Amino acid sequence: MFIENKYTKCYFNIIHRAQSRTLDQLIYIERHHIIPRSMGGSNDASNLVKLTGREHFICHLLLPKMTNGTNRKKMIYAIWMMCRSGRDRRSIYKVTARTYSSIKEVMRNNRTADDFTPEWREKISVSKKGKSTWNRGRSVPEEQKSRQSATRKSKNGTPGFNVRPSCRPEKAKAISDTQKGRKWVFFPATNKRKPIEPYEVGTYLINGWQLGQGERKKRIQKGISTGLRWIHNPLTNEVTAVKIGVVDELLSKGWQLGRKLLNHKG
Repeated sequence: MFIENKYTKCYFNIIHRAQSRTLDQLIYIERHHIIPRSMGGSNDASNLVKLTGREHFICHLLLPKMTNGTNRKKMIYAIWMMCRSGRDRRSIYKVTARTYSSIKEVMRNNRTADDFTPEWREKISVSKKGKSTWNRGRSVPEEQKSRQSATRKSKNGTPGFNVRPSCRPEKAKAISDTQKGRKWVFFPATNKRKPIEPYEVGTYLINGWQLGQGERKKRIQKGISTGLRWIHNPLTNEVTAVKIGVVDELLSKGWQLGRKLLNHKG
């Protein structure tokens, strides 16, 4: 379970010293699982030890260095969560910028797509069900609304105000790399477009799609949709407005008139 190295020796030295002492009641302590629960440890008294906040943090710094494989990833995540804990706990652990940076780097380099298994995703989903966001039901104070309104009015007409900033070069390159080798196709009737794999092109062309990105989709606002008809696809849940001339063609492919799905609650 644990690798035999100097970090393991240091870890158990801290544990054995803590087991044989009695701390003053005024000293802040935290209970630590000698064998972490994520590695099969239990909540029995024999697997628990009282540590100071500093000792607890040091033990979790040592655990990633004395484990490997999946257990190491779990221990890296544990120390990362300790760094992200509330202000009170951060003041106890004394997380320096260097420590935070090194843990963050290890956390990033050890995360892979295989970590998010279906079981893990299901656990996350179950833990979030029934919980609302922190600001749900909270109203914005009138004073804050007034400040926001005054800011917008004062900057109205300023070039670039409320314009989304350009993408960072690193992020733009990452997006570009994910799209390399893919082909853009669009559906003329709805102007929907998306990138697909080269081997999928033939299937899309048979179904009426065309190569390219088509015209940029214009936002349809209330009162300016003259000459367009709203239609929806009951199979794909798509709702869009198209030119009257192509309505019959889409109706023959299973689309229906109206925007019924916009008010659907499922």
